[in-house]
Amino acid sequence: MKITDIHCHLLPGVDDGAKDMDDTKAMLKIAADDGIQRIMFTPHIRRPWLKRPWSKVLEAFEKVKEYAASAHPQLELYLGSEFDYSGTILREEPHQLHDLSGSGMILVEFKPYDKFDRIREGIQQVQMAGYDVMLAHIERYDVMLTDIDLASRIADLGALIQVNADDIVHPGSFKMRGYMKKMIDRHLIDLAGSDAHDVKFRRPELSKAYEIVKKRAGADYADYVFGGCADRIIKRDV
Repeated sequence: MKITDIHCHLLPGVDDGAKDMDDTKAMLKIAADDGIQRIMFTPHIRRPWLKRPWSKVLEAFEKVKEYAASAHPQLELYLGSEFDYSGTILREEPHQLHDLSGSGMILVEFKPYDKFDRIREGIQQVQMAGYDVMLAHIERYDVMLTDIDLASRIADLGALIQVNADDIVHPGSFKMRGYMKKMIDRHLIDLAGSDAHDVKFRRPELSKAYEIVKKRAGADYADYVFGGCADRIIKRDV
């Protein structure tokens, strides 16, 4: 099992994550020092970044791979995206969607205030377009915190559920703290990612969250959440 950051914004200058290569280098060092072994870069797919040509993302990815090959040769790097769900984009610009390293899996996010019906319908629309779905940071949607059984309904749709590691370690409220404990206890989490954007507030770190899940639910489940499920995606065995 390789500790995998399945969701982060470390590519330089392509979205609201790393501003430049210096930021990227600092964040890669944080990740490597934290014990992360694989990184899936997931730059945003949403307006205004739709005007950014994907070739710019590919150029940034190749530049980072070249640097990491010498500075952090132990790291395995992969490219995907994070799709901010939009039915208009899905209908009119489906070429803008980019899956996780050729796996057919799309990381999909919604607005924090979106209702459950919109989240459910959005997941189904992406599935109908021919993709598998990973729901990004389920704990960030207000409606999900009202009823833990809604997570089970997401899983019943065939979608994978991702949470942000920092929300396990530092939940923003007592409500979220209780929610995350229930998600772990019921084994409803499939993957954890850092959703890292910078070196100060949203860092690419997973180790503390891994230890919390391991202590609460056992090593086998922690290994699944922090690497095992990601392994299946990267190997296209989902």
